[in-house]
Amino acid sequence: MPTMSQYYSKIVDLAFSTSANNVKVKDTFYGQMDQIKKLLRNDRTALVSPILEFMINSATVPIAFNSDNTNLNKLFLGWSKNVNANLNIDIPRGLRSFTEQYFHERWKSSFIGVRIRWGKIDGFIMPTVMHIFDGSSLYAKDEKNTLNSIQYYLGKPKTDQSNLLRNTQTESILIRKPYNSLYEKVPTPYLVYNGALEHALKKSLILDRQNEIVKTAFPYQFFIKAGTEEMLKQKLLIDEEQLTALSDKFQQKKSEYDTHVADKGLVGAFPFHVKFEELIPDYLKALDEKILKGTDKNLLSALGLIELKGFSTTREEAILNPKVLVEEVTNAVADYVELLNEIVVQIKERNSTRYKINDLVEVSPGIIESFITDDMRSLMRSLYDRGLISKQDMIEGATMLKFKTQVVKRDSELKGGVDVTLYPPVTQNQENNIKDTNEDIPLDKKPDSPESENFKNASDDKEPEYITSVMKTVRSIPQEIKKELSKAQQQTFKKAFNKMFEKATDLGYDDSFREKNSLEYACEQVFKNKDIL
Repeated sequence: MPTMSQYYSKIVDLAFSTSANNVKVKDTFYGQMDQIKKLLRNDRTALVSPILEFMINSATVPIAFNSDNTNLNKLFLGWSKNVNANLNIDIPRGLRSFTEQYFHERWKSSFIGVRIRWGKIDGFIMPTVMHIFDGSSLYAKDEKNTLNSIQYYLGKPKTDQSNLLRNTQTESILIRKPYNSLYEKVPTPYLVYNGALEHALKKSLILDRQNEIVKTAFPYQFFIKAGTEEMLKQKLLIDEEQLTALSDKFQQKKSEYDTHVADKGLVGAFPFHVKFEELIPDYLKALDEKILKGTDKNLLSALGLIELKGFSTTREEAILNPKVLVEEVTNAVADYVELLNEIVVQIKERNSTRYKINDLVEVSPGIIESFITDDMRSLMRSLYDRGLISKQDMIEGATMLKFKTQVVKRDSELKGGVDVTLYPPVTQNQENNIKDTNEDIPLDKKPDSPESENFKNASDDKEPEYITSVMKTVRSIPQEIKKELSKAQQQTFKKAFNKMFEKATDLGYDDSFREKNSLEYACEQVFKNKDIL
């Protein structure tokens, strides 16, 4: 029959098990990739994968290719929407999918290999297929130890170099290692570079120990209750035969229960020989959240949520300060734009003999919407009011709306006369009800002051003349507006003015407000997106 020493032996085994070796990050790139893949398949830290996904989704911004050449703009727009078309049923077409895969590999292996296959689109040689390699399948070899002598292979290098990655007439290869020097053959993965992998492995080890404690808790507690002081008081003692039977049953059930305890259970003592309560650990202490707090903090810091003094007023805010993470995502987008610029240069080079593409093509990334704050939106509104940013940036940067969708809707509303029907109502001007206070009030607005009387008399000298009827001919259009319009535009202006004028009359607008809004509406119809007033 087993003795109590076996139980203590098991406790010692658990305390000094070799599972601590799992904390060590492998020395080689390919060993590190095995650990990273295992971590991301089942992220027990509950931190690494969610934060990486947030970074990937934030960095996957729309990309625009802008040029002064309209035909070139159309070429790049069509290409960006259809690259990788019909490559495979599980591969989406379009540049967005490629962009997302780029950032996946950047923050997974940080060994970014791009294969580009060239074909013709509207007579131009363009990338028809672009895909990212699995970074862990790339190998580097350098026999001369110079920057331009490093060779890259898909898989381990073969003697016949059949798997050598090289540029050809129909294929191009691009390799990027964003976290390493140019002379380093293989990169350091992002999660190793910033220390996140080590802290993730450490947290996994702690979770393993906690799981062992939880899984062994109930079987041991069940056995201890077989002989307690309370049972003795109630004369519910069990004899040796009953204890043996209970032990056998316990052993059978316990063998079916997948735990890390010894094959034979704790049966080496009768009731009251040993206080079994002393052998049971305090499970609340083992599962205390403070055990993982330090590891979680280090893990968050490694992923960019680091404490930066001086940027916040409380310690809690400082710990979760995302400025390092924001900078990493912003830098990643800039690197991706540089990669696309290289592709644009190759497009120009491959079309130089037959076609002239001398126009500058600017690769412009969209706004990283995840990092837009309320203060930034207010600033964008202020810049828009001053005419410093476009309507598209204002709409898409400050809201979740799409600019092109709004353009279509506004055109539809103008054609349907919605602007006239839903024109804003007149609001009362309360400036006439001015009370004499200690505040600085302009002299011409102080009641009963000589200046206010002079201002009133000057205003009464000449009554403004308003348009009081619909325009019968284009000659009724004010001269300063008419001279800016073509004959066709004059007819459009007259019809739009009369339409708004009649509507304003029905609504009871006064002459001033009716004229103002009718002129504005007519100008808007003629010069859709141009302000002439």
